[in-house]
Amino acid sequence: MNKHPLTKNEVNNLLKKISIENIESEKIELLLAEGRIISSDIISSIDLPPFNNSAVDGYAIHNDNLNDSMKLKCTQRVAAGDQAEIILKANEVVRIFTGARMPNNCNTVIMQENAIVDGDYISMRKIPHLGENCRLKGEDVSKGDKILQCGEKINSTNINLIAAVGKKYVEVKKKLKVGYFTSGNELIEPSERLEGSKINNSNRYSLQSLLNDNYIVSHYLGILRDSKDKIIESLTENINDYNVIITTGGASVGEEDHLIDVIKEKGRIFFWKTAIKPGRPLAIGQINKTIIICLPGNPVSVHLLYGLII
Repeated sequence: MNKHPLTKNEVNNLLKKISIENIESEKIELLLAEGRIISSDIISSIDLPPFNNSAVDGYAIHNDNLNDSMKLKCTQRVAAGDQAEIILKANEVVRIFTGARMPNNCNTVIMQENAIVDGDYISMRKIPHLGENCRLKGEDVSKGDKILQCGEKINSTNINLIAAVGKKYVEVKKKLKVGYFTSGNELIEPSERLEGSKINNSNRYSLQSLLNDNYIVSHYLGILRDSKDKIIESLTENINDYNVIITTGGASVGEEDHLIDVIKEKGRIFFWKTAIKPGRPLAIGQINKTIIICLPGNPVSVHLLYGLII
């Protein structure tokens, strides 16, 4: 355990060495996978784009005509989704639309804004450069490329890429089982009448909101009263049912703060106390295979530390 309060960087470096054990994988539909954690690298089995295609609406032009200002005959038309393979002849163009497959023997497109149409012929206001306005096969992703690695979270940005390379199902970690306690004899539920030195159990609701993530299954486990025996009883009853247990309060140095001693006796403490303010009395430990995260009781500290380390 640390001998001095840890800085934020020291905390983060230590957290990288702490692993959560026994989280199995499962295969799920991609439509249900946003927010889930990838359990194995995702490798593309295709090129992306899968074929040369036009980046604009316009006219595919033969390479031999890139230095000409002559009129060119439009002989064919190809739209996105058309399957015909086209061989383009010199002095001809093909009317082409965004996303359509390029003719096999050309890779340049005249933007329609730069084309002057005269019946079946066009001339160019501006001659394009070789390769202009064409998306080449595999220029975004090549077959065999790793597009996401194990441990990354699926989100609204990368889920599109996963679908684009043809993955309908993905291997993800099973949802993390998280139980959470709030601590203190002073806590009551908001529906109860405040009397004396009681305070409302607001951290319960903060944690419920913070843990509302698609890769987590969370359960509120109740209030840890300021009694060493009660803390031992509550932790022992729940410790093997969760991958992670989070507590708020009860991790300082007061005479009524028994949580750290219990974790030391039943397991181990990785670190206790930080140089982060607010958030000094932060501790992370382990009992059996369950990681225990002890947050301070201050609601501001709960939000700050959750965002920094969890």
